[in-house]
Amino acid sequence: MSRSASKVTIASTLYFCCFFLTGTLLADGIKLTELDYKVSNKVLMAAAKAELNFNSDMLAAVQSGIALYFDLHIKVVQPRPYIWNKERHRVKYTFSFRKHALSNQFVITNLVTGQRGVYRTIELAIDNLGEVDYLAVLDVKEVSNTSDLFMEMLFELDIESLPAPMIPMAYISRSWHISSKWLRRNLNL
Repeated sequence: MSRSASKVTIASTLYFCCFFLTGTLLADGIKLTELDYKVSNKVLMAAAKAELNFNSDMLAAVQSGIALYFDLHIKVVQPRPYIWNKERHRVKYTFSFRKHALSNQFVITNLVTGQRGVYRTIELAIDNLGEVDYLAVLDVKEVSNTSDLFMEMLFELDIESLPAPMIPMAYISRSWHISSKWLRRNLNL
């Protein structure tokens, strides 16, 4: 292989990697707009609001009967001055979003709590998927002796839960990499 051909090969490989990684990192699709918490019966509860922007690939998948799964990650973190922050607790809630074949309605199910919502239109279902009601995070006794704490939340599509033939294509397509950024809120327990 000539020297100029190897330079072209290296340059094209670097271009592909930069394009792929940039697309993956910039493909948001979900924006967490609010994060709230309360303490009920000595349990820290978290709620959130998110704006979800489904692209045409995702809309077509749901309309054809493919279930999409979204993960809500919640962390309680203790800041430390000289080293990385200490994660005190982490919990994950998974929501399934699918079209019911017989009724042509859309169903959102919290797979941890079993709560289910049924909606007539896909737009109404997407709006309600972004309305996360208060969910249990941790027993306040676990962090009662800690003064500075904050909570972080992330909402994302779980690509691994897609049907097996779709997973390779979803990994290389920017349209399937939708996630919010971590949203932080200080806790006053």
